[in-house]
Amino acid sequence: MQTQQERHENTSLRTENEKLRADNMRFREALSNASCPNCGGPTAIGEMSFDEHHLRLENSRLREEVYIHHIDSETTPSEFG
Repeated sequence: MQTQQERHENTSLRTENEKLRADNMRFREALSNASCPNCGGPTAIGEMSFDEHHLRLENSRLREEVYIHHIDSETTPSEFG
């Protein structure tokens, strides 16, 4: 049972990792094509919109949540163990 649970958790973590990678690729694409909302010109490196900043914060929070969940599952004794 524990092995089945670990496989399920690994699958969930892989899925979350794939989503984070897709987000990362989307952010990179957005940064490479970013333009100033006022004049339409190219933005300075490191400058980002409020929405992009919010998405990055959410991405970071989710990464931390997945990490904490993973650590908790490793330290929680198995009910069958």
